[in-house]
Amino acid sequence: MNVDRHLINKCIEKNNKAQQALYETCFAYFMSICRRYSRDDQEAMSLLNLGFYKVLVGLSKWKDHIPFKTWAKRVLVNAIIDEYRKNKKYKAVEYHPEHMEIGSQQEHSTHNLSDNIWAEEEILEWTRSLPAMTAQVFNLYAVEGYPNDEIAEKLNITEVTVRWHIYEARKRLKIYLKQTLNVNKV
Repeated sequence: MNVDRHLINKCIEKNNKAQQALYETCFAYFMSICRRYSRDDQEAMSLLNLGFYKVLVGLSKWKDHIPFKTWAKRVLVNAIIDEYRKNKKYKAVEYHPEHMEIGSQQEHSTHNLSDNIWAEEEILEWTRSLPAMTAQVFNLYAVEGYPNDEIAEKLNITEVTVRWHIYEARKRLKIYLKQTLNVNKV
């Protein structure tokens, strides 16, 4: 995603053609992020439009020493988090220690996972199958690289709950990978 300062300045001046050009430049990258945080493409598109609006509104705050792509991604992810907070339909699953098997070493497959390549669509399908809050925590942790304390603060949940969601996502990922491997062996 290559965006130059001239285009940004035109967008700040509210030039519609420049804003459209920026939207088209950012679309594929933003959509790939929004799809990870949504249940379907329609919701992803809604999140993308909301996030792009926040990017446009905040353009004057962008500093040249920060890569535009990095700054815009941060604004987009924060807009998505704010939207989840605003919509109460995405409630957090609380931490239940009796369901957590800390340190359990389940059977390890001798199959080399590097021999398999999962398409982005398969991973997206798996992520969308997770409960909403678990998917959101997993994306923030595994994809965006946020630390547990920052995720807890952003989502207004405890760090213990964050760790539980990460554990739950990993557990479900193992099951998904085993099922996928077994299907591919047939």
